[in-house]
Amino acid sequence: ASCLSVRITHPSIKIIVLIDETSHKNIDSEIQILSEICNQIMVISTPEGNALFRNRWIKTQIPKYISASVLFLDSDILVRDTLYELPTLVSNIGAVTNHNAESPGMQLWEDDLNEIRIMNWHIDLEFYPNGGMFFFHQTPEVNEFFIRWHKYWIENYNKTGRGRDQPSLYFANHQD
Repeated sequence: ASCLSVRITHPSIKIIVLIDETSHKNIDSEIQILSEICNQIMVISTPEGNALFRNRWIKTQIPKYISASVLFLDSDILVRDTLYELPTLVSNIGAVTNHNAESPGMQLWEDDLNEIRIMNWHIDLEFYPNGGMFFFHQTPEVNEFFIRWHKYWIENYNKTGRGRDQPSLYFANHQD
């Protein structure tokens, strides 16, 4: 649905789907339909793990797979308006607040707050990003950010076994 909404609103934009090997095999019958909508499907090798783990493994390392400016959208995001201004609005990386909420207290889920506490990460909440939609340019700063994000995500996964990406995204964002 996400890819189709981009194709409808932006017929000339290049759409690349990053998918792990297991998921690719599981949706084999739908690959033809996806191939008609998207420009490229990249099948990525990941360590063993559940679907959430494999998804986050790829998501927290996108610059390793695509060396261009990227708008990342989770599969449940629908694009309804122009995206063409994004490259001029963002110098390195940009994201939206979780729940699109203005108030920091409305941005943070209790589960995420618990994971941040378990990890003993400092909470100084001014902005809690949503990991389902972000835009970035390929810059050294962005590449370093993704390295941090992946590192903190792995630490969080190893300690909690949950694999949520937003607590580590938040923490990586506060480590510059």
